[in-house]
Amino acid sequence: MVEFVLIVLAEGGEETFSGPGNFGLFEAKCLRGAGKHKTGKPLDLMLQIVDHFTREGSRVYDPTMGRGTTGLACLMLGRHFMGCELNPEEFEAAEDRIRLWAVHGELDPTDAAREGRFKELQRDITADKARISGNTERVRARNKSRKGLLDPADKEPTDQLDDAEVNTLEV
Repeated sequence: MVEFVLIVLAEGGEETFSGPGNFGLFEAKCLRGAGKHKTGKPLDLMLQIVDHFTREGSRVYDPTMGRGTTGLACLMLGRHFMGCELNPEEFEAAEDRIRLWAVHGELDPTDAAREGRFKELQRDITADKARISGNTERVRARNKSRKGLLDPADKEPTDQLDDAEVNTLEV
């Protein structure tokens, strides 16, 4: 299934996302069947999307909120939420689900498992960011060092490298 996300910024709003670079493909297993909303999204998926495209304190609007997964993700991540739903039974289910978290800090067992998957993914993303950042810093330091060896302001290079041996990668 493909889900479209529309991002609308107020005049003067920030145009940057809080996610890791240009990553924009989100995958999660959706459960279908009796007792499930026909287009429901799993909590770990909505936690990823809300986390990627908003910052703490942002306002999120879901005009077709179903059982409130987006609203629950927003509350869990410190975002403001407004949602609408035409079906009164779905709306009531969303209210109950969101209230369980907002008042008691509890999740039903399925949502708790999905939250665990999201936390695992966040640890992986954090580790990847640290690894990429470390690699970037090492490359920049090496390039700075090499550039310093061949700095035109120096009358003579401090090392015997010639221009052909110096490769520069700007990240």
